[in-house]
Amino acid sequence: MNLAPIVLFVYNRPGHTRQTLEALSNNDLADQSKLFVFADGMKSGATETQIQAIKDTKKVIREKNWCKEVHLIEAGHNKGLADSIISGVTKIINQYGKVIVLEDDIVTSKGFLKYMNDALELYKEEDKVMHVSAFIYPTNMEKMPNTYFYNVNSCWGWGTWKKAWEKFNSDTSELLHNVSKNYDEFIFNGGQGSVFFQQLEANFIGQLKTWAVKWHSSIYLHNGLCLHPNKSLTINIGLDNSGEHCGIDNFHKPKYFAEFINVERLDPAQSERMHLHASQAIQRYFRRKRNSILQQDILYIFNFMYRKLKKIFSKQTREYQRLKKLPRYTESKTVLLGKEIKIVDSNTFLGGQKELFEKNIYRFNLNKTYAPYIIDCGANIGLSVIYFKQLFPDANILAFEPDPDIFNVLEYNIKSFGYHNVKLNKKAIWKDNTTIRFQQEGGYSGRIPKDGDVGRIIEVDTVSLKDLLINKDVDFLKLDIEGAEYEVIKSCYDILKRVKNIFIEYHSHYSERQTLHEILEILQQQGFRYHIHEAYSRKNPFVDRDKMLGMDLQLNIYGYREVNK
Repeated sequence: MNLAPIVLFVYNRPGHTRQTLEALSNNDLADQSKLFVFADGMKSGATETQIQAIKDTKKVIREKNWCKEVHLIEAGHNKGLADSIISGVTKIINQYGKVIVLEDDIVTSKGFLKYMNDALELYKEEDKVMHVSAFIYPTNMEKMPNTYFYNVNSCWGWGTWKKAWEKFNSDTSELLHNVSKNYDEFIFNGGQGSVFFQQLEANFIGQLKTWAVKWHSSIYLHNGLCLHPNKSLTINIGLDNSGEHCGIDNFHKPKYFAEFINVERLDPAQSERMHLHASQAIQRYFRRKRNSILQQDILYIFNFMYRKLKKIFSKQTREYQRLKKLPRYTESKTVLLGKEIKIVDSNTFLGGQKELFEKNIYRFNLNKTYAPYIIDCGANIGLSVIYFKQLFPDANILAFEPDPDIFNVLEYNIKSFGYHNVKLNKKAIWKDNTTIRFQQEGGYSGRIPKDGDVGRIIEVDTVSLKDLLINKDVDFLKLDIEGAEYEVIKSCYDILKRVKNIFIEYHSHYSERQTLHEILEILQQQGFRYHIHEAYSRKNPFVDRDKMLGMDLQLNIYGYREVNK
């Protein structure tokens, strides 16, 4: 048998690395295997202690021949775990056609290499099998054969082939879009709640940078199969707060550590039944763990303290606190998704960031194209444009922002991201092509002045929405135009059939009659179904007469069609 090369990823944990290498060297096939160790470089600003830990880790690797051949590949800078694994696996798999992957906290049993090589050899011609896992949760799988298909990849000791890895997609926005189209929570998450979908969303908004959920999503979208043993051949010793993405957790340590697992060929046609059975067993496993009050409380306390301390000292939190303390309508700069942007009002920015990148209020699906046409009316400083471009990088966007001061910031931010196919217009959306009076609020509430309004009132050019819709199908129309939505929607009543999805921010100004029922009637008559969320409302409307910027109610209206054609 042509043995698969082993790839090990290390950084700054010499003790964990030693345990991993000692266990690996005790494998029956270690003295016949090639080992490639990818050592990540130090981060900028690393302390002397951290630098020494990196040096000590490399020293452990050089101590002896842990396998037949040991090759150390040192990174010249810090790539981070995700980029290290993606680039390292790609490099070795392109050379050898298959690979076995470990990280510096995975202790293997004596039969790990035999199991991995047997599986990689047995299924090398089976295109549907894309991943071989050596870890399984410590749950009862006695009714299952020695190996079975459970289509959730484990990264705690795994292997794959070049033919499968070529289907790996690192584009989070594309993965999220495609997974969302035919999302089945139980199937995608393998009985583990919604954990993997949440990880995918967290990567999309920049809260996480991981690789495994992208590999899992790639397998899912190709209807790929993952082979698992009925007892784990690995233990993760890194669930001690020392890893990049792992806190303290003793729940997942196997009670039954298999020394050897015989691999027999399975019929892929039986994979659906196996996946369902395994998912149900793992769902019961997690339910039992949740019901264990003592364990739950201990885990909660440790994780709570870890998250709390990490949050206190994180750069992100410090920046959030800085922005919170800024006086209203103070221009500043901050970082969004790794890019420097300008803001005109910290309150507006923080609220928009939460709505868009955490709550995903503008997220929508497409059936046919990856390059939707989007009209953004009320683009403000560009958060919505940035969000749409993250979701659909090839989107064509026509954006409008009438406030000249805010428009300059919008231009700066879009240029900072280097986006193409984005056309910015310093005009207001209205029912006619004309000039109107416009009140500059300085944040997100610039509008056509109401009776009694004072302050910075200027004249701005307008564009008729109806004219924009006459000859162009629109995948998503966003109307956040501070009270002008009814007049605009009414003016293009007979042309809304060209719009597939519409978002309307409805503003009920206390001094004017409410038009919500008329807007909803127009949407319904034009073939939309609608959904409504509160954006601002009074807690006790019968007695509460409080207003926000002259409004007693603000709603998010989502209009969509049952079938997007």
